[in-house]
Amino acid sequence: ILPLPQILKDLKRTGYKGCISLELYNPEYHKRDLLEVAKTGLQKTLNVIKAAGV
Repeated sequence: ILPLPQILKDLKRTGYKGCISLELYNPEYHKRDLLEVAKTGLQKTLNVIKAAGV
């Protein structure tokens, strides 16, 4: 598992102001309701951003 909070902190420290994206490689997600997967992905992404304090 990647140390995402630290990676986000490092990106901020470099002055990065671009986009980040969520990429799902687990084929099980493709079988689920698209809106639910998107909502879950958004919430988890926001949690990581908050944990990073960025």
